Amino acid sequence: MATDHLKGLGKMLRSLDAVSGASKKAATAGVNAGLAFLVRTMKKTIDGSSADPSVKRIAKQTIGKRIMRQGRDVKEGKAGFCVGKKSKKTLAGVSAANIHWFVVGTADRQTQSGDDRGQMDPMLDGVIDTAISVGAAPALAAAAEKSKQVLAREAAKAKSKG
Repeated sequence: MATDHLKGLGKMLRSLDAVSGASKKAATAGVNAGLAFLVRTMKKTIDGSSADPSVKRIAKQTIGKRIMRQGRDVKEGKAGFCVGKKSKKTLAGVSAANIHWFVVGTADRQTQSGDDRGQMDPMLDGVIDTAISVGAAPALAAAAEKSKQVLAREAAKAKSKG
């Protein structure tokens, strides 16, 4: 008798699982789209800075994005200098390991033996702050739009299946 009341339970559970999977896909796609927009904004902001052209070119190549997960769920995303895939590529002695010298500068430095190495003034100071203040709202809009697209696509796929 209990089976009469539970007819269609398997189909319902599959539908709920599909909705859960679709929401995870939508969340991931939305975060990815928002971060991609921020990366583009950061690169445009670097173009508008007064830094040396070679430093601009190198700095733009070190900007990236990354999505961190906990299990299958998106935990957080980040975008900025030295974020993304690791690369050992250096351009004129500048790499992801030391791009921060050009971004925020350094204080007076000395070696352990006392030799003076000087300081570096920041060449790209405020680039990240400017990019985020300009691009935060459009990045959220891009994330929401992409999430809607993915949910619509997944709904159409589920409807066609059945």
